[in-house]
Amino acid sequence: MTTIKIEATHITPYVICDVETGTISIKGRAIPEDSTLFFQPIYEWVDAYIQLKRPLQINLQFEYFNTSVLKGILILLKSLEKTETSINWYYESDDEDMLEEGKDLNDALNLSINFIEIPSR
Repeated sequence: MTTIKIEATHITPYVICDVETGTISIKGRAIPEDSTLFFQPIYEWVDAYIQLKRPLQINLQFEYFNTSVLKGILILLKSLEKTETSINWYYESDDEDMLEEGKDLNDALNLSINFIEIPSR
């Protein structure tokens, strides 16, 4: 198992799935044309990582995402409901919409999301 890194584009966020630290970080704008294709390597990495039976930390910080990405995030997080996972949802202090999206996800999961406010740019 190796670390995967996906560089950000104008429609996809930066992603790193780091096997050494047990961390997944997704940051940026997420409006890919095919979110299933975008998330596939992340899902596969998570499936392999779960077999290691080690804690996982997920850091999510979005500028914006579309509804298909929301579905992809939900699928990802639901796959981790029976694992030792911590989730950090970063949102800018003036971005109430992104905070609400995180809260809605939190309500839909059997996981607890930590909400972390960061200064607005």
